[in-house]
Amino acid sequence: MAQFFVLGLLLACANVSYGFGMSSRSARAASPLTDEAVAIYGELFPFGQEEMKENPLLKIGMPNSGNKTPVGNTGRRLTDIDEKRARAAFSELAKLYGPEDALEMVKIFPTGLAFNYKTFGESLNGFTTIFGEEKAK
Repeated sequence: MAQFFVLGLLLACANVSYGFGMSSRSARAASPLTDEAVAIYGELFPFGQEEMKENPLLKIGMPNSGNKTPVGNTGRRLTDIDEKRARAAFSELAKLYGPEDALEMVKIFPTGLAFNYKTFGESLNGFTTIFGEEKAK
């Protein structure tokens, strides 16, 4: 009876350590597919780019006293993300679609890594509801 108690305690500790990221799985290095996806993105949209400069041609024809409508340009591009965020986005895609399919998605549309990866699952659920799981993936 004591053996079952010890075994149960060990399993509980293993689950707790896994939940807090102390498993060997989380200590593993990033997969080669993740590295490849991030390299593809970084090649097209280098990490750590300068902020965008205002285009002087946009001021042509506007009087200085005119009412300027703010465009909302913060000096950042959609693709201005860091490597950590690109890795997180790819990891989410790989979790939902599988690593190989996620890499194909990045090859076809690398800008997708710049999207809000926290909504990837919700998007997949929506498409699955409309088209079915096989067509959604």
